[in-house]
Amino acid sequence: MALLDAEPWDLLIVDVMMPHMSGYELTRIVRERFSVSELPVLLLTARSVPADVYAGFYAGADDYVAKPVDALELKARIQLLTSLKRSVEHRLRLEVAYLKAQIHTVMKLVLIRLLSENYTFSQRLRLEGKVHSYRLTVFKRRHIFELSEHFRKIALAAKAGCLSYFP
Repeated sequence: MALLDAEPWDLLIVDVMMPHMSGYELTRIVRERFSVSELPVLLLTARSVPADVYAGFYAGADDYVAKPVDALELKARIQLLTSLKRSVEHRLRLEVAYLKAQIHTVMKLVLIRLLSENYTFSQRLRLEGKVHSYRLTVFKRRHIFELSEHFRKIALAAKAGCLSYFP
C-alpha cells in the first residue's frame, strides 16, 4: 500500500489469489482511497465462475480477466483502461481551466465594481486595463487591502464550491 502513495499509477493489475490478502480485499482498500477514474483496477484470476466475477466488480474492480489470458486481449484491456483514465484527467483539466477563467472574470467584475464608486469614468477605464494585466501598483494602499480581502473571500467561496457570495 505504501507503493501506491509513492508515485502516481496508471493502472493496478491485481491477482485475486494472493498469499496475505485477496485481490478483492486489496481492491476494496484501493477504492477507499482512489476513485475509479483516479486508479483503475484490473483483476486477474484463474476463477471465472460468475459469482467470482460479481465479487470482483462489487469490490470495485474496473475489469476482470480470467487466466489463461490471451496477451492481445490483456494488452487491449490495459490500453482501454489507461486511455479512459487519461480521458477523464483531460476532462478534469479542461473543467479546472474553465472554472479558473470564470473566477478570473468574477474577480475582475468585483474589482471594477469596487472601483466604480471611488473613481471617475476615465480613471475606471484606465484601471480596467490595468486590472487585466494585474498591475495593482496604481491603487492606493487601502484598495489593495480591500481587494486582497475580497480575493481571499472569493478563493474561500470557490474552494467551498459556491460563488453565491457576490451580490
